[in-house]
Amino acid sequence: MAGPTPPGANDETREHAAIALAIELLKAGRAIQIVVGGTSMWPLVRDGERVRLDPAAAPQVGMLAGVARDGRIVVHRIVHSSDEAIELRGDNLETSDGSLPRSGILGVVTERWTRSGREIDHRTRLRRLAGRAVAFASPRCRWPWRLARAMAVWMR
Repeated sequence: MAGPTPPGANDETREHAAIALAIELLKAGRAIQIVVGGTSMWPLVRDGERVRLDPAAAPQVGMLAGVARDGRIVVHRIVHSSDEAIELRGDNLETSDGSLPRSGILGVVTERWTRSGREIDHRTRLRRLAGRAVAFASPRCRWPWRLARAMAVWMR
């Protein structure tokens, strides 16, 4: 396990150490909370919101999942799944992240907190169905994609 960062370490070193520790905790089966950054999951998940990643939850199409990539944890939606591989895509992106082995999933988002502190449970039936609708809507087909994004805003 990663030890404490040395005194005098810069912010970038501390961030890398924190991410490495978070990945180790998830691989050890511990659920964690992280603050997400960026706009790839907009409008459902906004920059600065917290999510709970649970490695014990079974990943399914439509759910949000976290994977390690380029020294960070990326949270995107599962859009395709097979016995061996999964495909992720950000709700606000037109292209997927490509195929990844199922073992690459660190955890599934089970809860989310908005910046105002409101807790949103992602395990409810309605949220799972809405997630599947967003996952199946193709960004190449404009009206289903717009409908799916409108549903995501409504589900906030």
